[in-house]
Amino acid sequence: MSIAAELERAVGGLAALCRRSFGTCGEETLLFRPPDAPVVTGEGHAVLVAWKRGSDAHDPLTTFLLTAADGVHKQLGDASSEFILMIEAAVIHAAQGLRREQDARSDVDRARLSRAFSGLKWELQREIQKIGGLQLAVPVEVNCETMQPSKQFRETSSSILKSALRGVLGERAVDFVVDHLPDRLSLMLSSKSLAF
Repeated sequence: MSIAAELERAVGGLAALCRRSFGTCGEETLLFRPPDAPVVTGEGHAVLVAWKRGSDAHDPLTTFLLTAADGVHKQLGDASSEFILMIEAAVIHAAQGLRREQDARSDVDRARLSRAFSGLKWELQREIQKIGGLQLAVPVEVNCETMQPSKQFRETSSSILKSALRGVLGERAVDFVVDHLPDRLSLMLSSKSLAF
């Protein structure tokens, strides 16, 4: 089997797995690996981790893709399913282009495609480095009488926390943390334990 066909097979299988549990209408999957207790989940990263645990060690492309998706999840706190689906879209697009031209120029086209992918990779890495140190400046304004954070700070911290914790914690735990962080911050501000 050629590397292109192997890549399509590996990516297609993982993408089908992600599509089952993707979005608000996604299915839930029973994960069971004795002696652990069975878990029913619709969270894409949990399904991918379970798939990686049970996958064959002799399938390096699947292992590589699952490791990359896990890295995305660790960096962003979510998006491992989206990552696999984007990889599938890129592979399908590239494979269709290669299939269209199976003449003498196909080697030249493959080389161009390879250079285009590597150029895209380096460009994305450069852009990610630019935004890697990005900081969101939100004034921490508090009411002098109540010592409660401003509405703007509360809304911004809520959005940041929700997006960062969504893939790590359950929905109720995320809501709990988001609801209580501004209160904890106001306690720290009132006790002057937080220096600016």
